[in-house]
Amino acid sequence: MIVFVNGASCTGKTAMTRALQARWLSRSRTPLIAWSLDAVISQLPFDLTGSASAGKQGFPLTTDSVGSRVDVGSLGHKLNQLSAKHVRQLALHELDVVVDYVLLNEALLVPFELELSEFPVLFVGLYCDEQVLATRNIARVDRASDLAVSQQRRVHFRKECYDLRLDSSNSSPDELAASVLAYLDGNNIGRGFSSASSGGCS
Repeated sequence: MIVFVNGASCTGKTAMTRALQARWLSRSRTPLIAWSLDAVISQLPFDLTGSASAGKQGFPLTTDSVGSRVDVGSLGHKLNQLSAKHVRQLALHELDVVVDYVLLNEALLVPFELELSEFPVLFVGLYCDEQVLATRNIARVDRASDLAVSQQRRVHFRKECYDLRLDSSNSSPDELAASVLAYLDGNNIGRGFSSASSGGCS
């Protein structure tokens, strides 16, 4: 089983992922393996993830009329493709995986749709009230102050395909994890990812 969680920075994806891992063994004999976009970005030199010119090939921070955003350069796309292949390999070895991701643009989703098309995938959209999100963002001194709200307005481009939508504004990570498990325990396994070429939902 693959649980793919998409949401902006500061929505609480990582905390929910940890809570889901803690609860997972109550329903499965195998642990839930976590993978995230942060894990990818953290492996890069700092100057490939910031606003420096060298960062344009990685995950550069830029600004437009909507606000701050993280772009994806050629190296960033290559690492994203490898991330999708990594998750596929985990699934092929019969491991359950939770993917904690920020779909910065539609191109980032395509490799996952292609690599995971044959596996059950629960596609979860994680939202948060913008005022709450802004407050959380300000507390994260390592992030541009408007990044989280700006991201939330961009990343849910495939919201009609979500199997489950959750809101972290007033819910704890454990409550969010419980909602995911309740959905799965209701014999819902998610529609899975469709072929990237179709641009639709399975």
